[in-house]
Amino acid sequence: MYSSGLIVFAKPPVLGQVKSRLAKSIGDKQALEIYQFLLKYTKQVIDELIKLHSCRVLVYWDSFIPENSVFSNSYEERIQVEGNLGAKLTEAFRDFSSEQENLCVIGTDCPFLTSSILAEAFQALGSGKSCIGPALDGGYYLIGLKNPNAYWFEGIPWSTSEVFQRTIDKFTEKSEPFHLLPTLRDVDTIEDWKFFQSTI
Repeated sequence: MYSSGLIVFAKPPVLGQVKSRLAKSIGDKQALEIYQFLLKYTKQVIDELIKLHSCRVLVYWDSFIPENSVFSNSYEERIQVEGNLGAKLTEAFRDFSSEQENLCVIGTDCPFLTSSILAEAFQALGSGKSCIGPALDGGYYLIGLKNPNAYWFEGIPWSTSEVFQRTIDKFTEKSEPFHLLPTLRDVDTIEDWKFFQSTI
């Protein structure tokens, strides 16, 4: 039995259905190629994490589980429930929390995420603190909760620059101890992708 669990939210890599903001600049085909790269990168980071911190990994796909996905031979896969992101996160945490004590969720949009940052998140949870990794666009790339429930995801204006701050406000309102992880940049736009390429 693992004491920790990592939830991964992902979209099936389907032409025209991923990275829509990026696709407006470079087209659906190249946007799909970039998303496939991000999926593989996320898988690599998780594989490295397992060497540092033993945990159960569960990948939640939006709409359906793609055949022969990058995660298929390594980690469990499920389908997200219907509803907004808050409903999906609530259900994933509820689904998992009966089995694991320390839970984090990440997406598949951040090529700057590292296994050491994930290990830091689990270390914070192990010390009794929730944790959050702010994204440069005002969202977050990771959230780990000591007391997972729907409250943390209610009333959040998803896909806006207010997501991170509204979540911090909730931590403050409930006097929830939390650990702040490094601020990272997701890849959502062509500017994000060019910035990432400049760092390679």
